[in-house]
Amino acid sequence: MPNAAEPIRVRIGLHTGEAIKEGEDFFGKSVILAARIACEASGGQILVSSLVKALVESSGEFHFSESREMEMKGLLGTHQVFEVNLP
Repeated sequence: MPNAAEPIRVRIGLHTGEAIKEGEDFFGKSVILAARIACEASGGQILVSSLVKALVESSGEFHFSESREMEMKGLLGTHQVFEVNLP
């Protein structure tokens, strides 16, 4: 049993796009890409796709690290991923 004083460190991966909904499940390339980005994150880290970065960076509310090129299982080519720099 983990120590109750230790925080739970979640890893988050974000992408946006259209998804296919069947019943209570979602499918499609956008869902797969978000899942693959989340798998690349470490505990306590938020990674986003280049599309998410492009959509939110003009607000000035979020800051990002330099891009990382990643190959992701089941997806062709490389994809740019950015870490959200939290205060």
